[in-house]
Amino acid sequence: MSARAILVAAAASGQGKTTVTAALARRLRRDGARVRVFKTGPDFLDPLTLARASGAEVDTLDLWMVGEAGCRQRLAAAAQDADWILVEAVMGLYDGAPSSADLANRFGLPVLAVLDARAMAQTAGALALGLRDYGPVQLAGVLANRVAGDSHAAMVAESLRDIPLLGHLPRQAQSLPERHLGLGLPDELADFDARLDALADSLVLDDAAWQA
Repeated sequence: MSARAILVAAAASGQGKTTVTAALARRLRRDGARVRVFKTGPDFLDPLTLARASGAEVDTLDLWMVGEAGCRQRLAAAAQDADWILVEAVMGLYDGAPSSADLANRFGLPVLAVLDARAMAQTAGALALGLRDYGPVQLAGVLANRVAGDSHAAMVAESLRDIPLLGHLPRQAQSLPERHLGLGLPDELADFDARLDALADSLVLDDAAWQA
């Protein structure tokens, strides 16, 4: 594929995968990249947010729901007109059979681990190492979510040892609305796009790693 692709995963649900994926998609799109987003699992709400963030339709990429051939076809088609392909995983990285880790390994997708760092610092390194080595998977790096500031992000980065911190997202005073099993609907808030832009603005990235 000519496009760069990554699977956005976490240790569990509720870590901020959709928020991070949406912020990243909006940021890359605003920087001039053509972005396609896929969602793993039977989710009908979060893809609406991801479509608004990326400016393109969001489809399912799931070995159980679509099959290997269907996933391969969808990835190949997206790669024809995208610079970046973001695949949001479901639940925890290794949950389910087949899991999001199985999907990543089947198609050679590097994994971006979203870690909710609001109540931890150095332990983030232990989680990242476990996520990488348990399978293992090709771990591209970590994006720390809900960090308290630059010093907090620096502690997380130091704990990761040989795993790069590819970015962090500070705690947000105003975030995307949530409901059971996912985020709220974009049309429920008049300022939904403004909130997406605020998330994209707040996202601190290692720019060299994300250049299309």
